[in-house]
Amino acid sequence: MMTREQFDRFVQGELEDLRARYEGGRSLEFPEAKLLSRRPERGGAATGNASNPFVQFVAMPDLDDALSRVHLQNMARQLDTFAIMVKLELWYAELPSDASPEAIAALRKAEAARSLHELEPPLRKEKVRVFFEAERWPIEAWDGELARATKDARPSLGPWKRLDLVLPWPRFKRYLPARAAL
Repeated sequence: MMTREQFDRFVQGELEDLRARYEGGRSLEFPEAKLLSRRPERGGAATGNASNPFVQFVAMPDLDDALSRVHLQNMARQLDTFAIMVKLELWYAELPSDASPEAIAALRKAEAARSLHELEPPLRKEKVRVFFEAERWPIEAWDGELARATKDARPSLGPWKRLDLVLPWPRFKRYLPARAAL
């Protein structure tokens, strides 16, 4: 069973690793998950860790939010996962109060075409959102703003900010499968 101190170290370690990956220019897959499990994965969609077969990495670039959640719940059930980290990259737009009609039209066109990611900064904003779940602890979510000079430039990651989540019910889990009370 994971203690609160171990969960907090897991969260901080993953946030530090993500920052190092951005600063080092290493490849990032989104969405991506890391599962800490009681059983090792035997083939399939995850990539095991040679030094620890109970840690699985899952890249889900072709799955939407609902499919990735179902995929991770099934995998977590199969592997008897007790903690999970899921990271997503989000695109959104912010119009200044004095936005030009051209900027407003470009945003509306991108929204209709579901192509916000193709807008140029500063109209297009980006962030990394990371969710952490463990059997015994409430879900935590953290955001880090991404900044780029152009849409193709390498991003820099701003400071992490913990989000205040309002869960639908106590002990709600998004990615871990429902279990009997622990």
